Amino acid sequence: MIIRPVPIRILYSAALRGQLELLPRLHTFFSAQRQTAPGISVLVDLGQSCAAGVWICQSTSGRGMLVAMDALGYDAFHIGQADALYHFPQLVNQIKQVIVTPLAAGQWATSLQRGGIKMRICNGKNLELIANDRPDTVDLILGLGLGSAPEVKPIWKAPCRLLSVVGGESESMILGQVDITLLPDPPYIQIEENRMLTLPPETLPNPTITGVIDFVISEARQAERKRGQA
Repeated sequence: MIIRPVPIRILYSAALRGQLELLPRLHTFFSAQRQTAPGISVLVDLGQSCAAGVWICQSTSGRGMLVAMDALGYDAFHIGQADALYHFPQLVNQIKQVIVTPLAAGQWATSLQRGGIKMRICNGKNLELIANDRPDTVDLILGLGLGSAPEVKPIWKAPCRLLSVVGGESESMILGQVDITLLPDPPYIQIEENRMLTLPPETLPNPTITGVIDFVISEARQAERKRGQA
């Protein structure tokens, strides 16, 4: 139950399109953004982590990118119709067994609790469906997606607060920040700031994530060699 204003910062990425080399710098960048959050912070990916024709995506059927991204501390990965994995649920099930980050994809939703606030993160298409399922036990339902244009939309559906965060499909990487405040009274959700972010070129790479990427690439190449010998 919300009895006082609660600030939440939602950070998101989208359309990384297999750019493994960006992940060490993204980890440094998002860590700094989370540290300066006025309250709770949530980090999500809206989709299109892979793209056709990118080596790591082809060699691992889209799995390698999510395995590498898993090390960045995301709270949820959205997989939507714009993602090739969406059409191969058996591969999605395999990924769920090897990564820590929960999925907000198709019928899947995940629960998150921070600072006494209970959240559900889901595919944006299921936002209101999730809201109808025991809404009194959740303080915020966050729906993720990609669409033709970016949109952040707060919804009050008594007794639950809903927030839809949709990124616009893009050929280049998308980074964004949405600062909201949960309120005990109307309007219940207040958007404080909604802006696009830019990864500064001087951002230093995180060495741990660099090591994770080296491992993912090594495993992908070894799998390729095994397939070639089969």
